[in-house]
Amino acid sequence: MSRSRKRAKNTSQVARQLAEEVTELVVAYVARARAAASPPPPRDTRTLREATDDFHRTFVLQALEAQRKGKRWNILATATALGVARSRLYNLIDHLGLPRKYQGPAE
Repeated sequence: MSRSRKRAKNTSQVARQLAEEVTELVVAYVARARAAASPPPPRDTRTLREATDDFHRTFVLQALEAQRKGKRWNILATATALGVARSRLYNLIDHLGLPRKYQGPAE
């Protein structure tokens, strides 16, 4: 709002001044909003099922590694830690395409 303007003498002048000031404020607000807006994230073309499977794959692998004993995965301990039945964990491993036996670190 510029303070150097003369004071309006009648209602039409007051209305015009208010409209100009509001327009200036809106233009300034839009300019700030555009400057602050970040570019949209890159579009992910995966389906919800693919994204969920990726999460499950990572989660199950981390749990298997946490319960690994030497060169073997402890399926029962992993299933217990995850709160699922051992048969459910085996089904998840098969569904996610994970190997049932520990194969060492990926190189």
